[in-house]
Amino acid sequence: MERVSRYLKAVRSYLPREQQDDIIQELADNILSQIEDQQAALGRRLTEDEQETLLRQLGSPLLVASRYRQDARSLALGRRLVGPVLFPLYEKILRLNLGGTAVACVVIALALGRPLLVILPTILVHLFIQFGIVTLVFATAETSLTKSSPS
Repeated sequence: MERVSRYLKAVRSYLPREQQDDIIQELADNILSQIEDQQAALGRRLTEDEQETLLRQLGSPLLVASRYRQDARSLALGRRLVGPVLFPLYEKILRLNLGGTAVACVVIALALGRPLLVILPTILVHLFIQFGIVTLVFATAETSLTKSSPS
C-alpha cells in the first residue's frame, strides 16, 4: 500500500487546497475498492507490480488531479500554450523560478552595493527571460501531450 500512499500524495499536490481532503478520501476509497475487487477475483493479495499496473491505468497524478479541478485554468497568448492538465505544475514551477530569480538578483545587487532602483530594469529583464523559458518548456510539453493523446 506504500505505492498507493505515494500516488495519493502526488495527486494531492496538484489539487486545490480547499478540496484536497475530500477528493483524496474519495480517490483512496475508489483505489482500495479496485484493489479489493482484484484480490477477491485472484484469491490472493496483489503484488507490488500489480498495484503499480492498477495505478498506471488510473493515469498520472497530474492527469488524475486535472479531472477533479473545476477551474480549468490555462495560459493562452493568442492560442492556448499551457492547458488545464499541465497548468498547476506550470504555475508551481513558474512561481519557484521567478521567486528564486528575484531573490538572487536582489542578493547580488546588495552584495555589489548597487541601489535596487538602478538595477530594477535588469531584474525585470531576468524575470521576463525566466517567464519565457518556463512558458516555452511547458508549451512544448503541452504540444507533445496534445499530439500523443488519443482524439
